[in-house]
Amino acid sequence: MFNEDHASKYGLKEAVVLHKIIFYVLINEKDGRNLHGDRHWTFNSREGWQNVFKCLSYEQVWRSLKALEKKGALVSDSFNRRAYDKTR
Repeated sequence: MFNEDHASKYGLKEAVVLHKIIFYVLINEKDGRNLHGDRHWTFNSREGWQNVFKCLSYEQVWRSLKALEKKGALVSDSFNRRAYDKTR
């Protein structure tokens, strides 16, 4: 369910993005996937996130992800085996 507190704290666009990421992380946790360290993760490329959030522009999605990371709502990392793969 959408969290209005997140919208108040982070902004509406950021709350929409955060809600979907939480959803994906919870699915991965339930299925025992994408465990790195003590956290379950979800991942995507910039273009991949844009496809998830079709109601937002590429720039809006990217700014929302960066704002959520800056405010501590998201943690990002890269677990790729190939150096050219910038999926986070």
